[in-house]
Amino acid sequence: MITVYKYKASCLGAFSLELPEWYEILHYGIQDGSAYIWVKVDTDDDVETVRFHAYGTGWPIGDSDKDFHIHVGTVITDDGFVWHLFELWDIA
Repeated sequence: MITVYKYKASCLGAFSLELPEWYEILHYGIQDGSAYIWVKVDTDDDVETVRFHAYGTGWPIGDSDKDFHIHVGTVITDDGFVWHLFELWDIA
């Protein structure tokens, strides 16, 4: 079944989520002071581990030449910091 789920995300550093193999990231945002991503998923699919990394503005992007960074979205927190979330794809 295709549906939209909300997942707790990070505004700092690396994290992973278990998502169905078919997914589409819709939004990265702040709700009630916490970061989330909203993802359209097929709940009938098997799950896989999807890697993400959030970087602050001005920070170097990329920990490895083996990762391809795909921009998911940008949020501004209540304290004024700007965070940019990337999905990491292994290209090795």
